[in-house]
Amino acid sequence: MQEFKSARYAEAADNFRKAVDADPANVQAHLYLGTALDMQYIPGAQDAANLQFAADATAQFEKVLELQPENKTALSSLAALSYNEKKFDEAVEWNKKVIAVDPDNKEAYYTLGVIAWSKWLPVDRQARLDSHQHLDEPGPISDAQIRANLRTTWLPILDEGVQNIEHALQIDPKYSDAMAYLNLLIRYRADLDDTKDQYGADIEQANQWMQKSLDEKRAEAGDTPRGVTGSVPSFTQTGRIRVMNFGPVNDSATEPLRVSANVIAANLVTKVDPIYPPLARQARISGRVRFSVTISPDGHAQNIALVSGHPLLVQSAREAVQQCVFKPALSNGPTTVDVAFELGN
Repeated sequence: MQEFKSARYAEAADNFRKAVDADPANVQAHLYLGTALDMQYIPGAQDAANLQFAADATAQFEKVLELQPENKTALSSLAALSYNEKKFDEAVEWNKKVIAVDPDNKEAYYTLGVIAWSKWLPVDRQARLDSHQHLDEPGPISDAQIRANLRTTWLPILDEGVQNIEHALQIDPKYSDAMAYLNLLIRYRADLDDTKDQYGADIEQANQWMQKSLDEKRAEAGDTPRGVTGSVPSFTQTGRIRVMNFGPVNDSATEPLRVSANVIAANLVTKVDPIYPPLARQARISGRVRFSVTISPDGHAQNIALVSGHPLLVQSAREAVQQCVFKPALSNGPTTVDVAFELGN
């Protein structure tokens, strides 16, 4: 437990293994072993060792369910892990099991909505391409036959996604992330509308939810809410993300020690460009997210702590840093990594 609390997850996992070997019926030991393994899993990385962390964590959480079939922590952990592995069908089933034992779990309803949008997005983009319609062009999908075929399969899925997000908002009316994805679900579902008037009404509803989400996030951050007027502008589908600064934290100043661009490039072995957060792109939010990290001997960022950055950009930036591979750190202490989000024209 001391190692776990100190974020020394590899060492903690070794000792939790000994604990479950000594006492196979110890639910807490299995839970902590699963969590310690899960904390070492990097979403998106496909190397065998990383995938083994996910598999081993899954086995431990499933062992907990053998001992306690309605253990909420194990169910939620399996739901989150399968989602992070992009095993969306499994994630749907696990989240439904979470809801069965915990009907007021807003995250489970929210995740079901996010999965519906995540599964529909590539289908929607392909449909636009097949209809010779630009990705940023107002909808609905121009080819009526393609639109009709997609409605049969996808409209029930998207409607259920909207209902799940709405349920999350009934549980927590200030759930800003749920507002953001309700905006996205309504916005992208509108591509299946039959008329441009219906499409326009749905986009207006989506814009209202986007604004509510932005206002709520500003309120959470202590900023004064301010309105956004006009239509949602067009954006590139992804933003350019650059690791701008890589160097030891300078304790005597608010800025990190400046390191030249060639040194940054030399220390960044593998860079991962995540998708620009859709809500941030719609709201034309760009800027820099800064983390303090420790670079492990194998080149991965550990103990990732947020220093600064817009709330809508933080999660995507964190996932990028988690998947980057660096050469050994420039110092033995914490290192500053900056991730810049830049909008295209």
